[in-house]
Amino acid sequence: MNQHRQNHSGDSQSSNQQQRGTATLTAVLIMGLLAIFVAASLSKVTTEALVMGNDYSHTQAFYASQASLELMSRDFNNIFDVQLRPTAADITRIENNQPDIAGFTFIQDVTQDAASTPKPIDDGPFSGLISIRTPWRLTSVATYAGGAQAQLTRTFFNHQIPLFQFGIFYNDDMELHPGPVFNFGGRVHSNRHIFMMSGNNLYFNSRVTAAGEIIRDTSRMGARTGDPGWSWNGNVYVADAAGVNQLVTVGSVKKASGVQAGDADMPNWTPNTTWSSDSAKFNGNLLAHQKLLKLPLQIGTNNDPIELVKRGKDTDNTVLRDSRFYNKPCIRVTLSDSQSRLPGGTGGVRLDGAGNGAGGASGSRTSSGDGTRGYEPVAMSDGYQAKRVNGNRLYTGASYTSGGMPATRETWIKIEVVTVDPSTYNPIAVDATADFLSLGITHKNPSGLNIGDARAIFKLQRYEITGPPIKVPAGNINGGSNTSTTAAYTNLSDPRDFSSRPAYTYSSSMNFVATSQLDTAPSPYIWRVSNAAASATEGTAQSATYATAATSFEQTVTVGSTTYRVVPFPIKMYSSREGLYSEDLPSGSSGSPGNAGSPTWWYYYTGTSPGNSLGTTAKVPVNGVLSVVDIDMANLGAFIRGDFDGLFPANGGLPGGSLSSDDISDNSGAGTIVYVSDRRGDADNDGEFDMEDIYGRNDGVIQPGEDVNRNGALDVDYTWEAARYDVGIETDLAALTDHKYFRRAVRAINGQSLIGSTNTGYTIATENGFYTLGNYNATGVSAGPTASAPTQPNQYNGAQVPAAFVADSVTLLSNQWTDAKSFRNPCEFGTRTVNSAGETTVRAALLMGDTMSSLRVSGQPNQGGGDANLAGGVHNFPRFLESWGTRVNYCGSLINLFNSHQHNGAHKSGGRTYSPPTRNWVFDVSFLDPNRLPPGTPFFQYIQMTGFRQTFKQLQ
Repeated sequence: MNQHRQNHSGDSQSSNQQQRGTATLTAVLIMGLLAIFVAASLSKVTTEALVMGNDYSHTQAFYASQASLELMSRDFNNIFDVQLRPTAADITRIENNQPDIAGFTFIQDVTQDAASTPKPIDDGPFSGLISIRTPWRLTSVATYAGGAQAQLTRTFFNHQIPLFQFGIFYNDDMELHPGPVFNFGGRVHSNRHIFMMSGNNLYFNSRVTAAGEIIRDTSRMGARTGDPGWSWNGNVYVADAAGVNQLVTVGSVKKASGVQAGDADMPNWTPNTTWSSDSAKFNGNLLAHQKLLKLPLQIGTNNDPIELVKRGKDTDNTVLRDSRFYNKPCIRVTLSDSQSRLPGGTGGVRLDGAGNGAGGASGSRTSSGDGTRGYEPVAMSDGYQAKRVNGNRLYTGASYTSGGMPATRETWIKIEVVTVDPSTYNPIAVDATADFLSLGITHKNPSGLNIGDARAIFKLQRYEITGPPIKVPAGNINGGSNTSTTAAYTNLSDPRDFSSRPAYTYSSSMNFVATSQLDTAPSPYIWRVSNAAASATEGTAQSATYATAATSFEQTVTVGSTTYRVVPFPIKMYSSREGLYSEDLPSGSSGSPGNAGSPTWWYYYTGTSPGNSLGTTAKVPVNGVLSVVDIDMANLGAFIRGDFDGLFPANGGLPGGSLSSDDISDNSGAGTIVYVSDRRGDADNDGEFDMEDIYGRNDGVIQPGEDVNRNGALDVDYTWEAARYDVGIETDLAALTDHKYFRRAVRAINGQSLIGSTNTGYTIATENGFYTLGNYNATGVSAGPTASAPTQPNQYNGAQVPAAFVADSVTLLSNQWTDAKSFRNPCEFGTRTVNSAGETTVRAALLMGDTMSSLRVSGQPNQGGGDANLAGGVHNFPRFLESWGTRVNYCGSLINLFNSHQHNGAHKSGGRTYSPPTRNWVFDVSFLDPNRLPPGTPFFQYIQMTGFRQTFKQLQ
């Protein structure tokens, strides 16, 4: 039984073992399955965690890349706060300036996608204009430490909008109040208010926008519709989007009583609550409260745009440096009272010193000891010898007394060739004074006498002043040969006193030539002799057989049977707008400055008996006497064309050793820029005429319309820079000798036909007042039918070239203007009559300043008829000095960016200054083609975003 029991128990053990084995296997299988399930579960959790981690990393990378993109966008946009274009160094700097975000690295790329091309702008503040459009692409790749990446790309257009695409652009209040019909054309914008009045009809055929208000019933000086004497009752029209003229009956504000709360010098008005509906009919073509449109130099530092025309300073930031015409690729001409005031303080030539121009006061290039002053240009290689400068007629006697000024006044000139470093855009100036002066500095005599310099581009002296006799009794001006008595006088405010002279001898229709044996101060007496062929001579009568040897600047001229020595004298003209205090002064004999009565006309401007404001006893108001630098456009064109290449003397400073037309930048095919700054007499060397006291009889009190530089002070310097209005100078002395004052001007002559092409032209820029003499850029122009309304632009055809004048102010002189006329009867515009043969055509953009406008101030003199206290309006923006009996045909763009700091005399339109021409004016539609813009045209910058995309990349 036990055995059985054993056997039985053995069977049970075996069975149990089998069961345990099965359970183990099952457990293993279950554990395996569980392991699979757990592994699968763990795998799922891990994968989800990984995915979530990658999403987080990508999100972080996305935002990091976006931060990088925003940083690049900001840096790129900020370039235009400091300069006009990005350089290669700028691109590198943007790419290397990366966000500081922990755990991320960045790759930044800035790429120009295509070449710049002219394209229309379809939206934004410049919609409808054509820009030079450059496509750019910014790409940022942000990589996380764990490997995740995000890549973002932004595309945009950089627009450069040419300023001359505006028909009329004002940075200040725009005043429109023409008497006759006015229909200029082109886009119109003011960065302040637009005052819209007209004596007849005023038309706008394109969009009109103002950052301020549109005013229809109140003038800038405070006159209002319905006031006594209100004469601006004409209609004003603005074309709608379909080109249909719509009548403007009300503006964004309406006239109201009281004083403008926000500006005490602005007429009062109240908002027009129905303006939204009133303006709807113009379909967006008449808009108030629009965005300010600023040039790069106005952004950030908010520089006065007049800095465009001023000389550069060492303290200029990059954007201001690049904006100045002084620093653009150009021919740069500067004149100063000392060498230290020239650019760089070195180089140049002293015109009133020794013959070699090195700075001495005596001697000659070829000989010394002749007792005369004056630089003698170096001869050109073909033997051409320009005439010597007559240094004795330049102002050389005074010494400054204030600190920082030259000890002795001298006359220095520097002419440089300016280029730009293509990698840094830094200007590079090379002194080429001797080369340019080898062409000459003296006018070629216009009356047939074989004297003067046939090749001169920049002219400061002449042998002859054409026109009527400068000083002759009024009753004898049309007589045959007339003799007056000797005039003895003491010259006010000028140390040279030519107190005695021989009798004057005249005949009608004379031209005048200065003659002298030595012409050494103080004895260049004034004398004239008549001759039917040569007209006349003027100066000290000395026979060519006089015992003393001739000087190097003298030439001989035969007048009748006598041969005379002739010497050159400075180019001078008179501007009544700058010289006259008031056009309202009575002509009687009572009253004088400082007395209770009003000062009379004769006291101010004749210095002799009442009623005689003409002839030998007349004086010229000193402030209106201008010393002129003439630019001969025909000779400039010949030089640029290469006519003088190979003929210049070697000076070693230019490539090849001597000047060549190839040395002058063509500004990427746009043409040639000439910049002129004449600061002779500018005591504080700031480019501003220190005589702001234009109202109140020089009373020393700041009044509205006087503080043109807005520094809160009335800047006056009656010792060196300016004279008071009651100071006069004898007319002949004013016309034939230089003066000490800061009264300088630049003028374009011989510009009827410019040597260029439809794409390549000229820009003349100056910080001085600028004048055109006769037709300019007018080849082939058809003035169109005689009509009161302007002709269409297609009348202005022919061989035109891109042209612009950029200046403190611009005055248009007729084909019949002569400088002698301006001195003959300086305060009577009727003696400067322009008949139908003097119809004058000018085709050029005008960028310049005007004088200040203000509310009408009681007691101020009337400076312009119905325009009292105003700048003259858009129709008087180009200035005039003659009695026009004919038309001025003008085709261009009118850009007013600042108030004039040199030619700041108040606007005048009465009987002493000018009577207006018939204005046949149109906008030059060729400026809508960016390939036909004048060189150096300023641009607005406009960034337009066009696209954004992202790309993810998973690293394994």
